[in-house]
Order: sequence, then structure tokens, then C-alpha cells
Amino acid sequence: MNIATHDGTVIAVSPNQVKVKIAAVSACGHCDAKGKCGFAESNEKEIEVATSRWEDFNVGDAVEVQVDESLGFIAVIIAYLLPAALLITSVVLCNRWGLAEWLNILIALAVVTLCYVLIYLFRNKLQKRFSFNVAHKA
Repeated sequence: MNIATHDGTVIAVSPNQVKVKIAAVSACGHCDAKGKCGFAESNEKEIEVATSRWEDFNVGDAVEVQVDESLGFIAVIIAYLLPAALLITSVVLCNRWGLAEWLNILIALAVVTLCYVLIYLFRNKLQKRFSFNVAHKA
């Protein structure tokens, strides 16, 4: 299991949660999902990490955020590849059925919208699967 790590700074602490500001740096270089997960798109990101050890952290602490690299690839599949595949499939099927172009476009947009609505509705379940770990920097 490969672990991707990002250095960060604690910016807020609340019960069962630590909010960390991270910078996309060299840790992204060896990750299979680099450039697709969103960390590499910007210099700084804020991430909320659920943890039962939230009392061990203070604002300003230097920390390391860790995530399993394979989860990054799965997230890319769910967020980008699945909607794209559904879009292409709906366009091909609508063309085969001989539907009007405007209806084809409307159905394709509805399918992709439904996909993202379902991802949003299942966000809590997905959030439990795609968990981050936070630890003090050594």
C-alpha cells in the first residue's frame, strides 16, 4: 500500500475534526493520480480530516496528511471517468435510437447531472471510505 503524504498546517480544530491547509509539492510527483485529484491544481488546499485525536492538535501545528494512493485513483474514476462514460454511452444510445439532437443533448446532460446528484447523495458514505489521516510531523 503506497501512501501519499502532504505537509500542512493546522488552521482549525473542532471536536472530532482537524482542518489543515496543505501545499501541493513534491509529494504529488510520484502519485499515479497526480494532476487529477485536485491537490496539484492549486498551491494551497484546505482539507477537513476526521480524527478522534483532535485534542492532540493546535492551530499552527505542522502536520502531515496521509491518504492511500489507490483511493486517489478510485476517486478519479468516480468523479471523472464514470460521468464521462455515462455521457458517451447516452449519446451513442440516443443516436442509435434516432432521437433529435436537442433531445440527445438534454438526455446526456440529465444522465451526467443524475450521476453527480447520486455522488452528492452518497457523499457521507464515500467520505468514510476516502478517509485521510493526520499526524504531527516528525
